Amino acid sequence: MDSHFPSEKGGLTIERRMTYFETLVHFLKGNVGAGLFAMGDAFKNSGIVLGLFGTLFIGLICIYNNHTLVRCANAVIAHKGLKEAPTFPETISYSFETGPKIFKSLSTQIKRIVKIFILITQLGFCVVYIGFVGQSLKEVVESHLDGINLNVRAYMIMLFPLITLASLIRTLKFLTPISFVSNACLIYGVVAVFICIIKDASFSISERKFVQSMDKWPLFIGTIIFSFEGIALVIPLKNEMNKTEQFDSKFGVLNAGMSVIMTMLLSLGLLSYLNYGDEVHGSVTFNLGKDLLAETVKAAVGTGIMLSYPLQFYVAAKIIKLDIDDVWGPFKHDHCMESSERVVLIITTFIIALVVPHIDAVVSLIGVLCSNALALLLPALSDYCLRYGNEPVLKKNFFRTVMNFLAILLSVVGVITGSYVGVKNMIELVLEDLRHAS
Repeated sequence: MDSHFPSEKGGLTIERRMTYFETLVHFLKGNVGAGLFAMGDAFKNSGIVLGLFGTLFIGLICIYNNHTLVRCANAVIAHKGLKEAPTFPETISYSFETGPKIFKSLSTQIKRIVKIFILITQLGFCVVYIGFVGQSLKEVVESHLDGINLNVRAYMIMLFPLITLASLIRTLKFLTPISFVSNACLIYGVVAVFICIIKDASFSISERKFVQSMDKWPLFIGTIIFSFEGIALVIPLKNEMNKTEQFDSKFGVLNAGMSVIMTMLLSLGLLSYLNYGDEVHGSVTFNLGKDLLAETVKAAVGTGIMLSYPLQFYVAAKIIKLDIDDVWGPFKHDHCMESSERVVLIITTFIIALVVPHIDAVVSLIGVLCSNALALLLPALSDYCLRYGNEPVLKKNFFRTVMNFLAILLSVVGVITGSYVGVKNMIELVLEDLRHAS
């Protein structure tokens, strides 16, 4: 039997559970992606001082909310007497059921909303990854083969068979080798980027801004939140461990993984901005030269991001499968049905990446709402419901109340400022396209 999330009809048993190391590999993979290499751009929009302290502050809030989500799931299991661990949407829904009256009335709808947000967020990552890898492949190929000048969409289409094969794997345990290779490629890419930056370093700290103007801060906040992109994987990863208590313990997967991720984000962001200043690109890999080391970086990072697709895709595919099974299942040939569902979903992400102009800007705008809600707003509200309902499940705690308030405040600020900047950028891109067309 394949590994599954528990369904709302009683759940499915997980037989192929993961070790601490396998879970850590997936956790790192789920949180290390294109956002890491955009940290130089984040520091460009914040300045050195604000970048360091802002990244640390937002990162700690995101880490706290990951723990909050796990704590809420554990509380729900104990309170409801569940035999199966709840999914992310179920955790939020059950938490709302225990909360004040206004939250109880939303408990059914919030499950659907969370599912939609997860689908948009995870598939949005997949779409962005297709474009990123296609552009990386184009740069590497055409820098070595004279006379070739293909549209980036041609390179995206070339990726389809490989991504499809990897994404047909249905269990996290069997995705571990892919995540391991992806992590190895990205780690090489990070180390090599550091080498390239240090080798070509010709900057003075006095030439860089310590605090950027406030109109750039929303872009910084959006990039940081995007960089901590793995909260939708927290519950699935914990549920599929053979020793679930090792996930959120003091030296567990969550703390160990987040410590590594935070160190990488801070160091790469700072060095990228110090070296390239306002010329740093949305991905620092595109700032590198055309020597052998730089080309291997682009190839390695492109490969690492391509192999990130199956893990981000996994969450969305499982949610859709469970919903289809609940409505039309069970199916006689379940494996064939699930594979067909996955292929259709993969084709959809490729069509969007190929057809929609400025898809990265569109996804970023949607992500301001969806990723923001998943990472900041919903865990904080769920914790509040469990503590301040008519029959509190968790004890009232002043520190946690303050942390929940900060998470909600950061979420609201992120939505307002991010939406403004996102809409503004979209309008500017459309106007630019119109000018070129005329």
